[in-house]
Amino acid sequence: MTNTKESGTKTAPARRALNVSDRVGLFGLGAFAFFGPVGVTGIHGALALMVLAALAQWGDFWRFWSREPLAWLSLTAVAYVGARLLWPLFSPDGAVDSRELRDIFSDYVALSGMLTMIVVWWLARPGSSSGWVLALAALGFVLNVIRYSSPEAVRDYMAGARAVFGQSLNGPGLFAATVLIGLVVLALPRLLNRPWTSASRTLLSYTVLAFVFCVALAALVWNQSRSAWVATVLGFAAVGAYRIYHGLKGRRSGRAGVVLALVLVGAAAAAWFSVGRDLVTQRTAGDQEAIAAVLAGDWDQIPDTSLGFRVQLWRAGFSLLSQRPLLGWGPGSSDELIDALNLKQRFPHFHDVPLQLLVELGVVGLALFGGILGAMAQRFVAGARRVKEPADYLLFTAVMAVIYLAVCLVQIRYDDPHGMFYLVMLGALMLRPWVRYRREDGL
Repeated sequence: MTNTKESGTKTAPARRALNVSDRVGLFGLGAFAFFGPVGVTGIHGALALMVLAALAQWGDFWRFWSREPLAWLSLTAVAYVGARLLWPLFSPDGAVDSRELRDIFSDYVALSGMLTMIVVWWLARPGSSSGWVLALAALGFVLNVIRYSSPEAVRDYMAGARAVFGQSLNGPGLFAATVLIGLVVLALPRLLNRPWTSASRTLLSYTVLAFVFCVALAALVWNQSRSAWVATVLGFAAVGAYRIYHGLKGRRSGRAGVVLALVLVGAAAAAWFSVGRDLVTQRTAGDQEAIAAVLAGDWDQIPDTSLGFRVQLWRAGFSLLSQRPLLGWGPGSSDELIDALNLKQRFPHFHDVPLQLLVELGVVGLALFGGILGAMAQRFVAGARRVKEPADYLLFTAVMAVIYLAVCLVQIRYDDPHGMFYLVMLGALMLRPWVRYRREDGL
């Protein structure tokens, strides 16, 4: 990752004092980060504060985003979804969805990047700190796990009950994986490079890090989300390769960081197989049989397991797509389409974001939302090359994007408030370097 600022004659504008709307927006950002893993009301309230504060700065906000292709792609995608939602009112032939139009529309608004543009407006604001925002999100997650971990609940988790901690079924696993990676990528290097003047303060800091690590690891195991387990392995593999390559070439603290990171990951692996081995075995018991049936093309022998049902859903989804490939069956149609399949287990969606978009919005919809993702990725790379962001921040954001995309191949992680928070925050972290660059250069 390149991390240099291009030379030029432009100088950064003088930093102005924060006004009332700045303070409201930054407060909303902090509340959004903290309540993201915790509570629905807090998420919506924090978003409302940031929206109101952005409206108070509408002139600057619109002047900035009107020059960005991302904004126009987002508006086009939202307009397309809105038109498709209204179409059944004039064409009763289309599939009718049982959910409220507002809920369907809000899901796609989150996926379009509109909320991300509001959040990054404050995340890239002078006076905002990405480190503190991420720390607040981690704090909210840890407190929420503790809240749902009474002694009786822990016994149930250890006996095989799935821990959801007040979220959707697989949501906590993704949060836990992100916290674990964040501790190794962001928190650990900062502790290693800090000049300590007090032994007690040093011990306290490392004790807190170890405690948060253990809480996140327990949440990851107890949630039993296999996709989050796989994403964690992929994330740590990428982080490990990067850390070993750069740490061994660097200074002594860098090499010490590699050793300590390996110790943490080794301890996590030991805890995983000693404490969570039975849960892992239980959750993956039927997967080998399902994978073998798929590889052999023996579709009638696919077992009725979680993975087996997903395979059935995916096959049905591609069959439905072949009937309406261009425009799909309409936003929110998946619920009723899946009900018509008469599967033994009911699902509200196709457990795969690209397939979900294809079935509901067709090739046109997938192209629009794929373009939004591409625009965000391009701005992330461009911003990383132009603004001096810490390499650890860029690494964490890139790995966070990889694990989210991996999870989205077997889950839908934008149709509930906590999933929406994760998606919006990830997009804001990706866009932050570019937004900072444009502001500093007065673009």
